[in-house]
Amino acid sequence: MHEIAIRFELSLQVAIMATAVAIIIAIPLGVISAVKQNTWIDYVVRTFSIAGIAMPSFWLGILIILGLLISTQHFLGEP
Repeated sequence: MHEIAIRFELSLQVAIMATAVAIIIAIPLGVISAVKQNTWIDYVVRTFSIAGIAMPSFWLGILIILGLLISTQHFLGEP
């Protein structure tokens, strides 16, 4: 039971941090999109939000991992 409690605590921390990051990103983008309604900024924010909702999480995770691998190889200069 003790090991479940430890893992639950870590999982709860990850969930809270993910929610906080999502709120920090989503609210300002939503406000900007509402203020600049029907402009190119609104269309870009709307497109990314719809794509984020429609994309399966496992596919988004793979894309993030590939992006990090490519960017770190680029900055480190490794082939």
